[in-house]
Amino acid sequence: MPVIEVIGSYRMRYEPLDSSGALGSTIRLAWTDALGESVSLVDLDFNREGCIVSAEDMVDADVIDSDSHFVDCFHIAFKWNDGDNSVAYWYPQGITGSYDAVGGHGLWGSSSRHPTDGDESEPPDGKKLLLASWYCRSEAEYGVGDGLADPKGIRVSVVDVTEWDDPVRYRHILLVRPFMDDGVLDFEEVTYQDSKYGKTSYHAGGIAWYGRYLYVAGGSRLLVFDLRRVKEVEGSDDDLCGLHGGVYHARGYRYVCPLVAEYVVEEEDGAYFSNVAIDRSTTPHRLLGGRYLYDEDDLSDSLVTWWELSESSGLLQGAESGSAPFASFHLNTYVDSVVGVITEERGAQGVLSLGDDFWISGEDRLLYQNLRSGSSQEYKWPHGCEDLTYSARSDNLWCLTEFIEREPGDLPRRFVFAVKLADFDG
Repeated sequence: MPVIEVIGSYRMRYEPLDSSGALGSTIRLAWTDALGESVSLVDLDFNREGCIVSAEDMVDADVIDSDSHFVDCFHIAFKWNDGDNSVAYWYPQGITGSYDAVGGHGLWGSSSRHPTDGDESEPPDGKKLLLASWYCRSEAEYGVGDGLADPKGIRVSVVDVTEWDDPVRYRHILLVRPFMDDGVLDFEEVTYQDSKYGKTSYHAGGIAWYGRYLYVAGGSRLLVFDLRRVKEVEGSDDDLCGLHGGVYHARGYRYVCPLVAEYVVEEEDGAYFSNVAIDRSTTPHRLLGGRYLYDEDDLSDSLVTWWELSESSGLLQGAESGSAPFASFHLNTYVDSVVGVITEERGAQGVLSLGDDFWISGEDRLLYQNLRSGSSQEYKWPHGCEDLTYSARSDNLWCLTEFIEREPGDLPRRFVFAVKLADFDG
């Protein structure tokens, strides 16, 4: 059974949007000049509809056993619309929520921006939101039909769960990397060049929302996006991203959210972000990054690192200079972590901590609870499970599953679900 053991520390280098530190403010101004006023997450046009499901629905879809503790402790769940349940080139991965973002009442409003806003009065337009990340598969890696020749990068579903009613309404937004081209703002999908497969989407295996910033797991990079700078675009061409013929497009999506900074791991065998989570039970709050090990990885145990967060800036402590990314930050600023290993566990899909209590969502269909005092528990957990997030206000432990139906016409297997943590706490 997995055990958490502290083994040392790692460092990451903080990088604002560009390496010079001067262009950041230029892009920030151009982002607004070219695209207009920002759109609050609570004011999005929630145009897609999922539906509430039961534990029995998940059993019928063969993602969990009927005799499991999960069924007894099941709380709530929903599934995406038919298109999102069956699309083969988009795969859901990460999950986070507005409680991660603001704490306290857990409501995000049009005026929300700080990690402690939840300790103040509830915003009049406040909503309880979940965010889920999807990565777009490439045809070169996954084949025709299961990937796109020109992958779209990362999208995030913004889900309104303020009132738990059918239908569950949500909207996709595209994450983009802005840049200046001959003095004109442009942007592109958030991808990288893989030596074997070419243009490849970051896996986005975990996301964590803290204040205005969305942290996205990017392997040896931790990507930072600004949710206060979401913009609406005019163009709607599925094949275009950025400025074309004087019109901004976002691969068919209506809204875009900009990359504003990255944290870069320099050690070859250092921290690695397969998943991320926020821990609000500690002072200061911290961000966790867990590593999923593939068969070819020459490591015996998964790594988990935790990094202290700044409540004033929303960034990792050690990189808070300036008012926000897009501004001029200290370059090559280093931030330090504590790092441990998850022994006897290679397939850590999600890692969450509440103080010294760690929860691991494993690809072996098990949820592990590991207390660093030594005791531990394991529970059956849905097949295809991914990232984890937790709300202390509701005691909801949220997770999601990734796989499409086995055969066309089969029951969908993509669910977003919550259990009460107290029912699992050993």
